Amino acid sequence: MNEGWNVIIRYDEEFAGLNIWFVHKEGGINSIVSPFNMEIRTTVEPGVILPEPTIRLTEIHAKQFLQGLANALAMSGFRPDELKAKDSELKATKYHLEDMRKIVFEALAPPELTPQLPKRQI
Repeated sequence: MNEGWNVIIRYDEEFAGLNIWFVHKEGGINSIVSPFNMEIRTTVEPGVILPEPTIRLTEIHAKQFLQGLANALAMSGFRPDELKAKDSELKATKYHLEDMRKIVFEALAPPELTPQLPKRQI
């Protein structure tokens, strides 16, 4: 666990949901934010001044906390849709490059090796 803010996310089978801890590590001492109830809410009418924020962090704590949250989400398998799309794009590019290598090596291979290479089916 890093110095500063960390986030731990674990699946809870009994609850069939996620347990999330906000942990602050300072000098080898871990302190965990007390639970808050997301069922306690304030209704806000349009144009009314917003109540106090749910979470308020200083700049350094915000950076540590959000980085810890991003790391915990990634480790738990949560990824932004944009990254998922880029992964699919990268995978398609990889297969395309493999196909192109086969075509190039078939064209450049000496005639005695050509029968040993797998033929491309169109």
